[in-house]
Parts: sequence; structure tokens; C-alpha cells
Amino acid sequence: MKRNFLLLGIFFLSACASEDFPLNSDCPVSYGQWVDVQFEYGSAELNENAIQQIKEIAKEARENDSFVCFLGKLSYRGVPSFQATGALDRVKNTAAIFLKEGVEPTNIYIGIAAENPKTGFSNPQTAAQEEHILNILVGK
Repeated sequence: MKRNFLLLGIFFLSACASEDFPLNSDCPVSYGQWVDVQFEYGSAELNENAIQQIKEIAKEARENDSFVCFLGKLSYRGVPSFQATGALDRVKNTAAIFLKEGVEPTNIYIGIAAENPKTGFSNPQTAAQEEHILNILVGK
């Protein structure tokens, strides 16, 4: 039976964002707190533990009046339109937590980009090996 929740995976790093992050999300932040959220295959839902961790990040972002930039990653497995809507759903579900915690909508930037390096047709793999990641960058 498929579980519909986040598969652990929130990592806090204080590092520079990759070069393509600002290009794909129009993000005004060049460095800050980096968070990677890895979702289970075919799911855009967050489990309770992940929601609590993201709420803490959102509260800190609100208190510091930080920008929050989301970059949903597309995979290459399956129908491309489903991959795009899946990436968007992961972003929307996570961004909703930031909005509920009081982060100003004008401080939120959203982007979607293809996985790099390419997977799927250029490098076949199983669905279980495919990663569905949402990158979040929080900073000034």
C-alpha cells in the first residue's frame, strides 16, 4: 500500500544556492538557510513531523522578514504534465504552511525546474529510485 506522506528528508544547510535556483524561481536571495524536502513517489502530502519542522522554519522566516524561495523539481518518469502538476502540488502544499504562519505573500517566490542531470529516458531507473525534491531557500 502506498503511503501518502513526506519521506523524512529535511536537511538544514547554510550554503550558497545553486546557480540555477535564482534563474528558475526569480529568487532575490543569493544565500541563506537551505532546506531540501524529499517526497515519496507520487505524493505531494506532508506528514505531521514534516509539517511541524516546516512551521518552525516559517515562524523564523516571518520573524526575520525573510524571503522564502521554493523550487519544485520535475522528474522525467511518466507523463510530463503529471510531473509538472506533481511538482506544483508539492510547492503549493508546503507554501500554504508558510502563508498560515504569517509569511507575507510578497516574500514568497515559486519556481519549477527539471531535474539535473536528467533521469528517466536518458538514464532509466525505477520509480523507487526517483527523487521528488522540493528545494527551499530562506534568507534576506
